Amino acid sequence: MAFSAYSQTSFVASIPNDTRMDLVRASISLSEWHEISFWAQYKDYLGKTQGVSSQTYSAIQKLAQTEKGGDEQKAFENGCEIIACRFNELIVKHQYFNQISHDHNGIIGFQFLQAEAMLDLIESARIYDQSSLRNFRFLHNAFSADKLKQAKYNMITNALSLSPKEADTFFQVYFRYEQECDYLMGETYDLFELFSVDAADLTPLVSKNHGYNLLSLMKREIKLKEKYFSEMNSAVGSSLAARFLAWEDYYSITCKMLHQNQ
Repeated sequence: MAFSAYSQTSFVASIPNDTRMDLVRASISLSEWHEISFWAQYKDYLGKTQGVSSQTYSAIQKLAQTEKGGDEQKAFENGCEIIACRFNELIVKHQYFNQISHDHNGIIGFQFLQAEAMLDLIESARIYDQSSLRNFRFLHNAFSADKLKQAKYNMITNALSLSPKEADTFFQVYFRYEQECDYLMGETYDLFELFSVDAADLTPLVSKNHGYNLLSLMKREIKLKEKYFSEMNSAVGSSLAARFLAWEDYYSITCKMLHQNQ
């Protein structure tokens, strides 16, 4: 089952542990032969990832609360922390995708990744929705193609409280970021839509390749945001760079969730 089935979950909904397990069970198709060994493996995965995930969600909360004109050193640390946490999470997901695909098959491995990606979208969106950024949630499908870019730039200007002078410098960097992001991730992150397919409709080998491609896309996104966080930091300072990172992360999440509903 593709994780798109649950992508309509409200942004403000948290995920209790029992609900998490219900969603994972509904997302991964297991034969009786795979059942016992998979859940033992998944329990081991949770033991490894819970600490990392807790650090990630704490980092998102700090990033979302970073304000323009605040402590510049702290803002820089908040940006660095979320990037480091995302890399750490990806390492664990990659490790267990390899193990699950090897011990079971590529379909189960890909379904595992889909379920974890879906759960992360919901939880990350919930955190952003509890911050002031909820006032600047941008839904790209609400605008026609000819009005999308200007509407998006207007929203970013308001979300980051950019002065005209700051906006000139900021958007020189953001324009380069946006071009590279569109090339690497697709316009409005639409390459992620390719991974909402039902893995049960694929062969184990194709599913496994899809899983590796999804992991590569996730890594590509983190590295791109790391690159432009650094460039923004040099161009407009740490607090605005952190606000850029938070807004863009929130925007990417809403894009991915919208694509799953299409």
